[in-house]
Amino acid sequence: MSSTEVQATTAGELIRKLVSEFEELEDLLLEEPPPEIELKSGITVMLNGRNIRFLEGNETELEEDDTVTVFPPIGGG
Repeated sequence: MSSTEVQATTAGELIRKLVSEFEELEDLLLEEPPPEIELKSGITVMLNGRNIRFLEGNETELEEDDTVTVFPPIGGG
């Protein structure tokens, strides 16, 4: 697992900045290219252990020292 620090006020802004800085993430994470932020099915973004889909989605506000984790689709049986 790798980590990076990004300054952002919302989850959507954070994702935009990540795909801007790490271009290879765009095809892995997004259905639509920026400025639209629509995550691919199965991608999970967690804010301090809570899924942003159950918060305010891309408009979820971030605070200093928050931890955001992005998970790829998980499958298995």
